[in-house]
Amino acid sequence: MIKERDKEMVNALIEEMLFSGKPFLFTVTTDSMVPFLRPYDEITVRRIPLTSLKCGDIVVFKRCSDIYCHRLLRKRVFGSQVRLIT
Repeated sequence: MIKERDKEMVNALIEEMLFSGKPFLFTVTTDSMVPFLRPYDEITVRRIPLTSLKCGDIVVFKRCSDIYCHRLLRKRVFGSQVRLIT
C-alpha cells in the first residue's frame, strides 16, 4: 500500500511532468479500465490542447489530490469552457 506522503510526492511528480509538456510513461495501477488497460500496463502520456481531444482518447487528470486515467466519452464546449465527460 502506498503511504499518503509517497502518494503526494508521486502525484506532484506526475503533475510536474504533465505541465512540462514532455511525454512520459505512466503505469496503470488499477483494473478499472480492463480489458482495454490492465494493471502494470504502461501508457505514454503527453499534454495536448483540449481542442485536440476526441471521444475514445485516454485522458489523465487531477481531481482533488488524486491522479486519474479515464477514457473520454464526451466533450462539451460552453463558450470558452470545455467540459470533459469520462
